[in-house]
Amino acid sequence: MNVGIHGIGVFLPDEVRPNGWWPQTTVEKWRERPRRGAPSATPRVLSDGAKLIVGSMAAMEADLFRGARERRVAPAGTLSSDLEAEACRRAIAKAGVSPSDIGLLLTYSASPDQLGVANACAVHQKLDLPESCFAMATESGCNSFLMQLSIARRMIEAGAVRYALLTQSCVGSQITARDQPVSAWFGDGAAAVVVGPVSDGRGILAEAHRVNGKQGNAVCIGVPAKRWFEEGRSEIHFPDMNQAKEMFLSVADRAEIVHEALQKSSHTAQEVDFYACHQGTSWLRDVTQRHLGLDRARSIDTFPTFASLSAANIPLVFSIGEQEGMLRDGDLVSAFSGGAGESWSAVVLRWGR
Repeated sequence: MNVGIHGIGVFLPDEVRPNGWWPQTTVEKWRERPRRGAPSATPRVLSDGAKLIVGSMAAMEADLFRGARERRVAPAGTLSSDLEAEACRRAIAKAGVSPSDIGLLLTYSASPDQLGVANACAVHQKLDLPESCFAMATESGCNSFLMQLSIARRMIEAGAVRYALLTQSCVGSQITARDQPVSAWFGDGAAAVVVGPVSDGRGILAEAHRVNGKQGNAVCIGVPAKRWFEEGRSEIHFPDMNQAKEMFLSVADRAEIVHEALQKSSHTAQEVDFYACHQGTSWLRDVTQRHLGLDRARSIDTFPTFASLSAANIPLVFSIGEQEGMLRDGDLVSAFSGGAGESWSAVVLRWGR
């Protein structure tokens, strides 16, 4: 059975927060902040991919917003499950299926409604999905969408379900401190994708996944300098700056997993029509696309307009690509993402049903 994407839904709050929202005094304090983290005991020998990253980061050093111009912001008190449910409704409508057809619901919430209670249950209830629908939260950070896609593919191929609903959300305004630079690098929003059987030659052709826990303290959500359950406000922060630097420098090399997925699908980089990359930074798509040699692939950068939406980034790229006519029926698509912890994945698919 061939498994592919039937419909994508995106929900973005109405409020647009431009860079001017941050007081100039706050921005100037960012500029004055000393660089954190002691130098590595063993200096890293830079690979060709890392050199591209260093050059791109250096070119953006003066821009404290790191290429983001604006982002969407949800009203105070908004539940991430509300954003997810609305994105799911739009994906279901786009796919032309009924909620009763959904046999699998997978959710990822950068800031879940509650700790220890999966947003999957809340979204399931808000959508009135069948009680028999298999529903669970997945946790792979910004890599969660491609991991969800892999799980859904296998359950559909096995005949356990016919349609799967995958949703991802980020409410960055709730998990970043206004006086920290990282608050400018994340936005609010949610995406959802309906996955199901597609015709011969369409859908997922190959995938590849990797994990390496050595950078487990590079970036996390919790109380800075404490455990998440200790007193204080949980927010995105970088517990170990050396690990964070290593994670960033490794991104282009990690992206080489795209070649593995392409090889499995019996295709080459020069055949890729559209490249969907995680938008964790403004330079990530450009650097990895150049490093991978995806010269003829069309692509979209969402970071300047929406900042990062964590695991919702790739579905957002897909949605805008379709709307703007850059992602077309029959296109050979490669997708790449990575998530804190760290894991990284690549998927190759033939677009369309």
